[in-house]
Amino acid sequence: MKLKDISLNKLSISKLDMRAKDTNPDISDILPSIRVYGVHQSLLVRPEGDGYGVVAGRRRYFCLASLSENGVEIPDVPCCVMDAKDDALAIETSIIENVARLAPTEMEQYEAFSALAEKGQSIDDIAAVFGITANSVKRRLALGALIPEVKEAYTNQQIDAASIRVLTMATEEQQAAWLELFNSDDYCPTGTHQLKAWLTGGGVITTEVALFNVTEYTGTILTDLFGEHGQFADIEHFWESQNAAIAKEVETYKADGW
Repeated sequence: MKLKDISLNKLSISKLDMRAKDTNPDISDILPSIRVYGVHQSLLVRPEGDGYGVVAGRRRYFCLASLSENGVEIPDVPCCVMDAKDDALAIETSIIENVARLAPTEMEQYEAFSALAEKGQSIDDIAAVFGITANSVKRRLALGALIPEVKEAYTNQQIDAASIRVLTMATEEQQAAWLELFNSDDYCPTGTHQLKAWLTGGGVITTEVALFNVTEYTGTILTDLFGEHGQFADIEHFWESQNAAIAKEVETYKADGW
């Protein structure tokens, strides 16, 4: 990186900033100080197009832009310039700065983690950056399996957190079918237990109750990243395997003289 003073009209919010699409941030707490003393902490920027994209220092940038719009002459802004090719570092820096200032929503975390994953960061790498477990990262990335309409409804707070977590276990067809019910006047299962039961067409049977070797099970097991155990997708198939295991145990007991 290198230090450089850059004209404000050459700066804009980087396309890699995790909050680039958000509305203008609240700058009321730092605007008076910057109006009087200016910016003394360098903005972190990267070359983008004919100018530079601000990766870290978003609120400072908006303060300067606000002052400029109100007729204040802004001197060149002190900046630390990153390599234009280092997308992964730029995304990571933006995420860390925003997380430190204001914890993003689950969907914002998904978008940020997904961007890092696309740049080659492993789940363990992402977890290490934020000091969280790998499973926590997997949970956020699982939101990426949701169809756009479901993600939008959740972002708009139409769907509760418990339901959205269960929907990460559903196929796209199941998600679409559930959303149709949700938007209709008919009964729609919500919450953890009801929605899990709806996904399997019956009760909720989790893997810890199996009397057989789950690794040899040929049916589908739904991965529940938000719970301790997976869930059997086909109740009838589960009972076929369970009853076979019970029959085998019965024969063993009989052979032992019971």
